[in-house]
Amino acid sequence: MRARSGPLASATVRRLLLTVAGVGTGFGAIEVAMPAYAEVEGARPAAAGVLLAVWSVGSIVGGLVYGGLHLRTPHARQLPVLVTAMAVGTALPVLAAAWSAGTPALMGGALFLYGLTIAPFSACNSVLLGEAAPVGTATEAVAWDSSMIFGGAALGSGLAGVLAERSGPAAALTVTAVAGVLTVVAARLPRPVVAST
Repeated sequence: MRARSGPLASATVRRLLLTVAGVGTGFGAIEVAMPAYAEVEGARPAAAGVLLAVWSVGSIVGGLVYGGLHLRTPHARQLPVLVTAMAVGTALPVLAAAWSAGTPALMGGALFLYGLTIAPFSACNSVLLGEAAPVGTATEAVAWDSSMIFGGAALGSGLAGVLAERSGPAAALTVTAVAGVLTVVAARLPRPVVAST
């Protein structure tokens, strides 16, 4: 008999969704911080769009490379590594904002490297989510996944907006870095965080 809570009956699903929420928070912060960064650097408003595009291209490249590797390592073991790599990536834009006065190219490089980690994480997390969802709830689990991303993005956007207005884009970007650290914590909680059911 199917539980009323659907996929949320699985502790693994709940914890994977917590990880996704952290990632979404970082996404929301980046999307707010880049226009603030472009403004502070005296660049044209379109520069923010270019930087976000570079970030997206990084994700595409990362996804292609990850897919081409055909890794045999279980996804449950891959996830902590991928999340850690993403957390390192989230720190790069913060460092670029602190060091790249007048040089948005450095920020672009940081965003590209961060972007490289996104698609591999998303692919691995999705596989684990599908495996962990109770029978008949996989579609609902995916819906929860999207909701957590957008919910996290809303939280990240709000926090980053306040910090950008008060302290500048570097402060706004710290939301992404903090979210990255919290994502690592969530992914490394005792099993069944990444355990298949």
